[in-house]
Amino acid sequence: MRRCDFCELPLDGGCACALRTDRRRGEATPVSEIHIHSSGKAHLPGCQHQYPSGVSAPKWGWVLDADPSVWRRISEGSPLRATHGNTDRVATSRCKDYDV
Repeated sequence: MRRCDFCELPLDGGCACALRTDRRRGEATPVSEIHIHSSGKAHLPGCQHQYPSGVSAPKWGWVLDADPSVWRRISEGSPLRATHGNTDRVATSRCKDYDV
């Protein structure tokens, strides 16, 4: 059973940290920056669907130093509005490449 590097609870049951798990590499790291595409999907730095040089307004908005629990809450019922870049961008879904 894999455990969280931060709270030491099982990743699949009990971990309350907002960790992103790269399904391709099996690595877990804390979420702190969230990028919001014009489609309404949230991505994390390093996502294969984006390139760092391509994350710029007006197509993208982003949140820096996001609260650790924000990533898991992003949904239609709990949207995330960008605080930088294009602040009209709102995420209502998460990229599944980095989802616990």
